[in-house]
Amino acid sequence: MISESIQKYFFLSTESGDGNSRKESLQRALERAGLANPDMHLHSRSMLVKDTCVYHGKGQRIFAQPLAVCFVSITSNLPGQTISASIGAGIPDQDNSPIIVESHSGLCSEDEAALELERLIKRSSLELNINLRQILVKATQHRVITCGAVVAFCPFFRKGM
Repeated sequence: MISESIQKYFFLSTESGDGNSRKESLQRALERAGLANPDMHLHSRSMLVKDTCVYHGKGQRIFAQPLAVCFVSITSNLPGQTISASIGAGIPDQDNSPIIVESHSGLCSEDEAALELERLIKRSSLELNINLRQILVKATQHRVITCGAVVAFCPFFRKGM
């Protein structure tokens, strides 16, 4: 259980999508993740976002502007290829220590992406000299049909938003 004294609210989410182009497949993955809607358009890997963002987390919608978002994606136009993305957080054992957030994407399985992410979080905790109470990881994989995309993200909110 994450301590109530941690002053940020966050969640981990992953999704995938397939389409006729990299842009379309990424748009579909973002729509399924709740990060975009059909009225938003992707332009050169940036997304137009209004003042209030809508995110789906733990089965709920949050109407708030995030403080920051850790985001990773990968696309592929090779049918049959497996692509994966993962996002994770290392929860410190001391409430005044920062949360460690890492992301990973690649041409690998969901399990391989999750293991690599856990390794990255542990390495960061050692480098930063932060003891971890818990490691949270979320990963997804997608077998490309025409052109596929996977996304993983972690938005942070102020407590009470």
